[in-house]
Amino acid sequence: MNTLNIFNILYTCTMLIPLMFLCIFPVRDYLRCRASALLLRSAACLVGFFLLSIPVSHLTILPTRFLLAMFAGVFFFYFYQQQLELPLNKSLFIFLTVYMISGFSRIFATLIDVSLHPDNTYQDISVEGFLFQLAFLTLADFVLYLPFTKYLGWLIAHFHSKVIWNYVCPFPFLCVIVTYILIPHNYSWMYIGRARFMYISVLTCLIILIVLLYMLFYQFVHTFTEKQNLEHYNEILSI
Repeated sequence: MNTLNIFNILYTCTMLIPLMFLCIFPVRDYLRCRASALLLRSAACLVGFFLLSIPVSHLTILPTRFLLAMFAGVFFFYFYQQQLELPLNKSLFIFLTVYMISGFSRIFATLIDVSLHPDNTYQDISVEGFLFQLAFLTLADFVLYLPFTKYLGWLIAHFHSKVIWNYVCPFPFLCVIVTYILIPHNYSWMYIGRARFMYISVLTCLIILIVLLYMLFYQFVHTFTEKQNLEHYNEILSI
């Protein structure tokens, strides 16, 4: 086990801590246990992930960071689902949304590296990139607390169409894939012509598009639910 693999695993574990809070915000009313018990279970899960990641990182030729990202997704979603009294599609939607935010944080950290360490690769994130990503995710906990609890929490509590939830779940999954595709593997490419400007422009447009689609989904569900409630109310009055 080399030092780089150990650093990659510790790096992944550190980034998972603020992401855990984001996962809990919309579903805090559906936890199977108290907050203190969940905290202990989460700590034990992190330790378990660290120990299991050591042999797993040797079992494939995939890049270590990519492998750890996939392994963390499967490992922690199983743990996440076990802590909630929610249908699979709802918990998966929230988990993938947070996973997508993690992907964007990795892109922003990579952009810091591109500017400060152009000779590096995406596998060799610098201390500055590491600290930036951690700060970004920590800030996201505060900035997204209200939207996640108020809007995503409302969706979870009031919208129960299994068919529609099944249709929307692939969207954040596709966004997760896109974020990892967008990570520049060779930083030197970003210095060819106006590549960095074009990259940042595409990234900005993508983020705006994703936010708008989430807002449209919320608006659709809100209108649909109010219409159903009104029809139900009129049925009661007609009896």
